[in-house]
Amino acid sequence: MPKIDMQIGGTIVARFAFEVQNISAKGGPEFPILIIPYELTAFGHTDGNEPGIPFHPATCLYLSGEFSATASYGTVAQFHEDVALCAYSKNSPSTKSGNLEIPLDMLSVAHIEHARTSDLLATLKFRILRAIHVSESNRAVQKFDTAESNSGSFNIPKSHWIERILPELGYRRIELLEVRIPPANSPNFGLPSAVDEIRKARDFIIACECDKAVGHCRNAVETIVNSRPLQLPGAPSFSLKTDTFVHDHLSNRLGSDQSKLLADQLKALWTICSKAPHPSGVTFTRADAEFILRNTIAVVEYVGRLLA
Repeated sequence: MPKIDMQIGGTIVARFAFEVQNISAKGGPEFPILIIPYELTAFGHTDGNEPGIPFHPATCLYLSGEFSATASYGTVAQFHEDVALCAYSKNSPSTKSGNLEIPLDMLSVAHIEHARTSDLLATLKFRILRAIHVSESNRAVQKFDTAESNSGSFNIPKSHWIERILPELGYRRIELLEVRIPPANSPNFGLPSAVDEIRKARDFIIACECDKAVGHCRNAVETIVNSRPLQLPGAPSFSLKTDTFVHDHLSNRLGSDQSKLLADQLKALWTICSKAPHPSGVTFTRADAEFILRNTIAVVEYVGRLLA
């Protein structure tokens, strides 16, 4: 259980504790909010400069701070929470439970995802406003002070982040993939299978398994080219199959330059994607995989328009 202490001059005045596995989200994609259930502990105030070292009850009024994700991105959001928690007793602190709601936006969520490579490394930093009371019998406010914490770091496991939190933040829920699927009574040009491969590739990118994502992009390209019978002898190369597919089934809708552009794009994608499933010493980064996926989506969408 991560615990973050707020201090004044080395003295702990409040403690924020939470369980990582209880972190959730809501409101996405329009109003994404990260939710951290917490237990806040407040301590009374002892003034060592007063005779007899008297105890003063203290009320934590207002909690604010910053949420950060990954060292490369820095502060993602600011938040505040009304707490109104009073530590009345010298012998025992006071505690309360609550849900800290941190408002995010989809651009920030996207930045977090682009920087994340596995688990999400996050930090919380707090400030708390306190009212110091005169005595246990006299609750009049004597003064106010402010305590701060150092940045408290914690890891949200990859599985918890992508399975429970990201979906509720709305990540990827408003990005549209438009592929024109031929009607049921038309010849099946393989587009439903290609779209399925694209979905798998996107899932693997979110899981930071970029080589697998690129492999599914390769499958999507192959699905298109293999969707029609081609009059070719033996075991033709993918390059020959692609040129034949474009010539036999698309060239009547395209000019020679456009046909060559499309065939070259299909072959280039297939060639680079083939380095993923076959040992070649090439490891794809997330940026590589996202670039390849977007190109694959564009090709599938374009071919779908031509064949629909």
